[in-house]
Amino acid sequence: MDVMSKKSGYIQAAGAVLALAIVAGCGGGGSSSAPTPTPTPPPPGPGGSGAMFYTQAGSASRLDVSAGVESKKALATDSNDQLGYGGGLFTDVTVVTHTTAAPNEYTVNLWQYTAGTFQFVKSLPVISSAGLRVSGPVQPSSDGTRFALHTIENNGLGTPDTDHIYAVDASANVLMHASGLHDPVWLGASAIVAAGDDGLFSIPLAAPSTPVRIGAIGLGSAGNAPSQPAVSPDGSAIAFIQGGALWRINVDGSSLTQLSQVHAGQAWPAWSPDGTKVTVVRGDCPPLGSGSPEPDIVPLSATTANQDVTSTAAVMKQGSVPARSCGPVYWTAS
Repeated sequence: MDVMSKKSGYIQAAGAVLALAIVAGCGGGGSSSAPTPTPTPPPPGPGGSGAMFYTQAGSASRLDVSAGVESKKALATDSNDQLGYGGGLFTDVTVVTHTTAAPNEYTVNLWQYTAGTFQFVKSLPVISSAGLRVSGPVQPSSDGTRFALHTIENNGLGTPDTDHIYAVDASANVLMHASGLHDPVWLGASAIVAAGDDGLFSIPLAAPSTPVRIGAIGLGSAGNAPSQPAVSPDGSAIAFIQGGALWRINVDGSSLTQLSQVHAGQAWPAWSPDGTKVTVVRGDCPPLGSGSPEPDIVPLSATTANQDVTSTAAVMKQGSVPARSCGPVYWTAS
């Protein structure tokens, strides 16, 4: 691929609500006492702090975990499932040109969430190539200066589609390229974790950028390709989806653990800021325009094996309304 003249902007917001139960004490002495208000039970949810960013019904959303307050921004329909987050930046990928007669062109837009609103920062140079399409979110690095992306490419009639991952800088210069891998996420500022058909790999940006396998071939569910890896806040572990379940493995390849029981529709793991929980989107996305609700977001323990995702309380917004998403979720400390 000759390179990346690429623009795209990704924003995603998600959040959960924590309500506090307030109990008033009774007055003491005498024949009268102040009435005791009925305690307000907290709604189900993961508690904790931070903010969740996610997509919901054509919009990017930010949910304050402590207050349950959600902010939204409308997205272009072709970028709804392509929100990325990292380094304080959100990205969304939009299609500039997409016809059989012209190369596919994509724009990566960069945004920040500041003073209660999503604010446009800039766009990266346009990515343009016949037979190429950007797949999934474009992920900024922890310092917001580099961007990891997954493309699906085709070299012509009769040739199979192939997966590629790239790391580019803000001028769209290619810093790293590897084929046969997908779903890239950052491991620190100078390496990427990505999924392949038979396992997970780390790839340094420094030459020769050779992928290094993490854990055993096939990981925990041989015959099923892992997907959607998410690196823990301290960089020590990876959560991922494989064989209809949520899994965890240390970055050094040790302590592979199946965190959830198999249940169709689990997707997009996201770590809590303190590393104690991992949320998943629970359920399949409904057909466009069906009117059915999008899947809810469920917090699971990051260390307990074989949890039942179907019986775990969902993340809630104010008014005891579930937080829902059909795309990636990011749970941040900000």
